[in-house]
Amino acid sequence: MQRRRMTATALAAAVGVSNQMVSKFLGGKSVPQADVLRLIADVLAEPLAFFLRPLPMGFDEGSAPFMRSYASATKRARLAAATLKDRTREMADYVDRFVELPTPHFPHLTLGNDPAAIGWRDIERAAEETRAFWGLGDGPIANVVRLLEHHGGVVVRLGLGDETLDAFSQWATPSNRPFFILNNEKNSAVRSRFDALHELGHMVLHRHLPRETVATAATHALLEKQANHFAGAFLMPASGFRRTVFMPTLPALRELKPVWGASIAAMIVRLLQLDLITDRQYKRLWEAYAPWRRAEPLDDVIESETPSTLRDAVQIVRDECGISPTQLLADVAFAEEDVAAIVGLPLGFFREAPTRVVARVRKGADVLPFRLSRGDAS
Repeated sequence: MQRRRMTATALAAAVGVSNQMVSKFLGGKSVPQADVLRLIADVLAEPLAFFLRPLPMGFDEGSAPFMRSYASATKRARLAAATLKDRTREMADYVDRFVELPTPHFPHLTLGNDPAAIGWRDIERAAEETRAFWGLGDGPIANVVRLLEHHGGVVVRLGLGDETLDAFSQWATPSNRPFFILNNEKNSAVRSRFDALHELGHMVLHRHLPRETVATAATHALLEKQANHFAGAFLMPASGFRRTVFMPTLPALRELKPVWGASIAAMIVRLLQLDLITDRQYKRLWEAYAPWRRAEPLDDVIESETPSTLRDAVQIVRDECGISPTQLLADVAFAEEDVAAIVGLPLGFFREAPTRVVARVRKGADVLPFRLSRGDAS
């Protein structure tokens, strides 16, 4: 229901049972009859097997989940995104039974359990130390998604169904692996890169924070600011970025956009953080930037970064381990559209070759006997 953003009342009406009966189903006080369960499966667009399998264990374990979103994001939209995060973890656990995914290799920084004690200098240092940990130097990053995957993160790009949601992350246990969910409905590759590094900021700065600390509204706002600062500092390190800024003007920043793979907006903020512009210049830049708030120059030129770890792993599971796509779907037992989206493969990959009807004419026959064969339709 959370995945489909459906209320108990809506499900009851669609299935033709009372609200009280759906409440009993949800509370474990009653079990749907077979015909009702089939209707529920149809309405919620899940295979029947999804409702008959044991619940996956331990999927709420790990760090507090972090979601990059606008204040207008509804609770229903957040819950729907959270279910996709859980399904991504389940999918990764499944393929990890057959294929060894890259070992997580992320820095462990000690910043304490009080977010208010983390200052801007701490964040700059954390970004520098993370770059040094991965041997990146102070230059531009060619591909953020590939970087996270190379170091053992699982990255997926999904349609979250809501423009108010940007990204989602969690450090999962017992797999001890970070998961990054990016919204594929973003129309800017550079903003999506920043979203991914924002989530990396949470994984570096905040993954050890107690859940009760993260849950408060005031703390959440502070964590978001800190993750934003980390993303800017990691994407545009102070020493390297300074060397490339000759003129703090919008035309100059436009030229730097494909160099650093950063939005002009993010570069304006970074200029102020590094004291390369005054407060007055900062204000004037934003005033001049106003026509680009919805779409910046070059947004349609810079290509989006595509995750590949799960996609490649599923193909290995098929080609090297002998697990057919249909068997994989039966094993994980949730909607094939979600499986395809999570691993980044087309729906056709998971569907058997269509049945082909072949007619053979027998000499002297009045009718055409048909036989069925498997193969590509023709």
